[in-house]
Amino acid sequence: MDKNKILFLALALYCISMALPGVVYTDYSGSHSILGIFILVFGWIAFTDWVFAWFANPLFLLAVFRSRIERPGMLLVVSIIAFCLGLSAYTLRVIPDIDGTEPPVDHLAIGYYVWMTSLGLFVLYGFLRYNSREKNSEIAVQATGVDYPALLERYAQPLIGLIIMLAMLAYVLLK
Repeated sequence: MDKNKILFLALALYCISMALPGVVYTDYSGSHSILGIFILVFGWIAFTDWVFAWFANPLFLLAVFRSRIERPGMLLVVSIIAFCLGLSAYTLRVIPDIDGTEPPVDHLAIGYYVWMTSLGLFVLYGFLRYNSREKNSEIAVQATGVDYPALLERYAQPLIGLIIMLAMLAYVLLK
């Protein structure tokens, strides 16, 4: 599949996830769901409960807007970080509320999984862009005098490993 089609599919799924319920919770009046667009606007409040999933949104959107000009290695790293941050939604136990009631979360809904699929597709897009960089690396070295792909190859794998370890540690500590 063409990497531009993957990028388009990731963006389409991201937009669709905004119209779908992302979280289902129960309070005194029954079961309720929260749409993705509401989570996009107010989800940052969850960091007060040590849930950082919302911060995948600005990373994802920044990476999408810069996907044509960003170095492929940096794009891949940012997309992996956004994906790992998105996984932290599994640690969400209550809905942070202004009045302090904090109703418990029943489960993550279909919108969350569509959103995570869009983040996963963007990781795939970043991986495909990173793998196609060899064609342009000689031109970049000639223009700047610095071999960025070689530097990235040297440091990307340990950095990705560190990110994954930190995400697993955060999951274990916050569980």
